Amino acid sequence: MNSIVIGGRLCKGGELKTSAGDKEFYRGSIAVWNSWTKESEFFDFVIFGKKAAFFADWAKDGMFVNLKGEVGINKWTDKSGQNRTSWSVRVADFELPRSKEKVDDGRPDGSEAGPMPNSDGGDEDLPF
Repeated sequence: MNSIVIGGRLCKGGELKTSAGDKEFYRGSIAVWNSWTKESEFFDFVIFGKKAAFFADWAKDGMFVNLKGEVGINKWTDKSGQNRTSWSVRVADFELPRSKEKVDDGRPDGSEAGPMPNSDGGDEDLPF
């Protein structure tokens, strides 16, 4: 199984690009705090398709993001003829923080729902 879930702060320099086949992708990196070494570690990632455009529109430098996907290896030959290798996270899904402003239901983010309107608290009308 090749699966990774990683959370960290979005680094500068990420950008939305278009491939030769007109497919959009977002390439960037995140900084993840390693509590064992007490240092930040940096991970490259790539997001493909419609999710890439959404991520580019909403994610901001320094924002904490959670990425879910798989680890991939990239191999290429650089300009001097050296074989190069890098690892990156191929993102299948991600989570961005919700705004602290009002959400669709009118409640501030994180508040608890009150009783439903016209609810008397009884359970006689429940279908189960």
